[in-house]
Amino acid sequence: MGIPTRRGGGGGGGGVVGVDMLSERAAQMREALVKSQSITDNMVSILGSFDHRLSALETAMRPTQIRTHAIRRAHENIDKTLKAAEVILSQFDISRQAESKILKGPHEDLESYLQAIDQLRKNIQFFSNNKSFKSSDGVLNHTNNLLAKAISKLEEEFKQLLSSYRSEAKDLLGDDWVQRHRRIVQQHANQYKRIAWAKILQCLSVQGLTSSGGGSAVSADGGNSSGVSRAIIKDRLKTFNIQFEELHQRQSQWTVPDTELRESLRLAVAEVLLPAYRSFIKRFGPLVENGKNPQKYIRYTPEDLEHMLGEFFEGKTLNEPKR
Repeated sequence: MGIPTRRGGGGGGGGVVGVDMLSERAAQMREALVKSQSITDNMVSILGSFDHRLSALETAMRPTQIRTHAIRRAHENIDKTLKAAEVILSQFDISRQAESKILKGPHEDLESYLQAIDQLRKNIQFFSNNKSFKSSDGVLNHTNNLLAKAISKLEEEFKQLLSSYRSEAKDLLGDDWVQRHRRIVQQHANQYKRIAWAKILQCLSVQGLTSSGGGSAVSADGGNSSGVSRAIIKDRLKTFNIQFEELHQRQSQWTVPDTELRESLRLAVAEVLLPAYRSFIKRFGPLVENGKNPQKYIRYTPEDLEHMLGEFFEGKTLNEPKR
């Protein structure tokens, strides 16, 4: 599209004016563009500087943020530790209160004493479940010892109460009744000894030891003599071991609650069994000891038998270890 011009007389001056105006406008536009570009560059520079400063600010604030997070974590840990310490201190306080009651004994206030025992048991359970605490083992040992002492005092108190308030049987039932039932108990004890131990005592008897088979033999004083077979002695000892072990396994599971009767039964068996065993080993033991594998037949010493007799009537279970 061309630039408009005026035609006619004097028209040359008007065309020059139009060109000048256009040139002036073009110059203004160029100037405006230059200013706009300058402003744009300045804005870009400012924004770039702002972004750099913001990044620098974030970098500068990061250690502060880390420290703030660490302080918050430390505060939370301190709070948890204080709460845990409060719980532990309360358990120590309970233990001290219970210990004070235990040391006084049950005779003053039995109900309070029993409550103290219950508190000790809860205290033991708490520290058993929280063994991560540094002093848990020491506290457990102290509390267990204190509980054992408390139970021992309680048992002693009950024994004293029973001793104080019980009456002798003869005062209630008469001396004749007591004597009659003592005889019945003694008859049962003798019957037990005869039925349970007669067979095993036969193994230690000298009857039936003579043999026509010859071979090595010993006399009553330990010297050589004819008529007693080494094989018979070995068989007797082997049978004795089997029978005694069966009796021990079975009768150690039996229970005789009365202490006096239990000891009386053990003593009655020991008075018969141990002398017979000692005599048999003394007379015929050398014959086996001089042979092969004597420990296979002479398995127990008299002291071993006495110790095992002490386990009879204890009410042991099959899996319970020997004393």
